[in-house]
Amino acid sequence: MRRKAVWVVAASCATAYLLSFGTTHARHNVSGRRPAVRAQRPRAQPLLPVRAEVPSFSYLDQDRHPVSNTQLLGHVWIADFIFTHCTTACPILSAHTVLLQRKIRNPDVRFISFSVDPEHDTPEVLKEYASRWSADEGRWRLLSTSKRTLPGLIAPLGVVADETGDPDDPIIHTSAFLVVDQGGLVRGAYDSADAEDMKRLVVDVESLVRDGGSKATAKAEVPKAAMAGELNGQKLFVELGCQGCHAQAQVAIPLAGLFGSIVTLTDKRKVKVDEAYLRESIIDPSAKVVAGYLATMPSYAGQLTEAQLSALVGYLKTLDGAEVATPVHHLAVDPVCKMEISAGADVLHVEYKGKTYYFCSETCHRKFSQNPARYELR
Repeated sequence: MRRKAVWVVAASCATAYLLSFGTTHARHNVSGRRPAVRAQRPRAQPLLPVRAEVPSFSYLDQDRHPVSNTQLLGHVWIADFIFTHCTTACPILSAHTVLLQRKIRNPDVRFISFSVDPEHDTPEVLKEYASRWSADEGRWRLLSTSKRTLPGLIAPLGVVADETGDPDDPIIHTSAFLVVDQGGLVRGAYDSADAEDMKRLVVDVESLVRDGGSKATAKAEVPKAAMAGELNGQKLFVELGCQGCHAQAQVAIPLAGLFGSIVTLTDKRKVKVDEAYLRESIIDPSAKVVAGYLATMPSYAGQLTEAQLSALVGYLKTLDGAEVATPVHHLAVDPVCKMEISAGADVLHVEYKGKTYYFCSETCHRKFSQNPARYELR
C-alpha cells in the first residue's frame, strides 16, 4: 500500500545516502571535490574523515529563537530531517533522538532537527510537536526552515527532500542522522533503521567530543535527581517520548484503557494485553503488532534496566480506563496525500457523500475541505 511504499522509499533514501559516502568510515567528500587539504597538510589519518561542510543557515527554532551554523561552532551536533505530520519515518527519527539524548549526556552536544516542510512547520507547530516528545530537553532544537533557502542547505549535504512532483504527495526525505563536529564539518552518516549504525553514532560522537577538547566529558555525570527519576514510570514515559507516537492514533495505538483489553494482531490472533504483553511490546515491538498498525516502533532492548522496564510497565498499567474501550483501527489511505494511515473513530475524519475519509493531519483535512470533489473516492 501507499504508506508501505513511502516507508520503503524513505528507507531507500537513507541507504542511498549512506552509499553515497561509502561505508561509515570510507573517505569521500559528498560535494564531489577531492579533499586537497589532506595532500597539502600531511598528518595522521583521522578516524572520522570529513564528508561535507555544513553551509551557512539561520532559522528560528520552536521557541522562535534564531539558530545558525555559526552559533553551533564549538559543539558536536547530531542532525536529522523531519516534518511534523509525517507518520512513517519521522516518528522513528524523533524516537531515536530522544534515546540518543539519554545515551549522550554531554551538555555540549546538540540535537538539530530541520523541517523539510517549510510551509507547514512554523515555530509554533514545531513547539507543539516537541512537547509530545521531550518538553524538558533544552539541547534539542527543531528548526523552521524556508522554502527559498532549504535547497541550499540540503544539497551540499546530499540530503533528499522530495515531494515527488505532486504537492499533495508525501515528502520523501533522508532518514539518516548526520554527525557534525565542532568546526561545522559532517563526520558521519548513520542509518536510523540500523541498530549497529546507531551504536556507532554514539561512539563516534564521544570520540569527537574527546578529540575536540570539550570541557565536559563525553559521559558527563548524571545528576542524582535525574537518576532518582529513572525509576518513576510516568517520568520515563514522558522522557522516552512515548506520547510522541501514542498521542496520535494514526501512528500508534492509544494506551488509555489498553491494559486488560483484548486486541487483534496483524496475523488475526487475539491476545490479552497483560503485563507480559506490555514488556514484550517495549523490548520486541515487532513480535505482536496490533492490526491496523505498522511495525515501526523501535526496540528499547538494552535501553532500559530491569528496574526501569518494570517501572514503565507499572505506569502503563495505571492508564486504566475501565470505561474506555480500545479503539478499533484499520488501515486506510489519506485521500489527499495518499499516505496509508491507521484509521478509526478517534482519528481525524469526515463523512462525504456517504463515505468516510480519514486524514493523517489537519493540513490534509483542510485541503480536502476546500475541494472535496477533487479527492472524492470513485
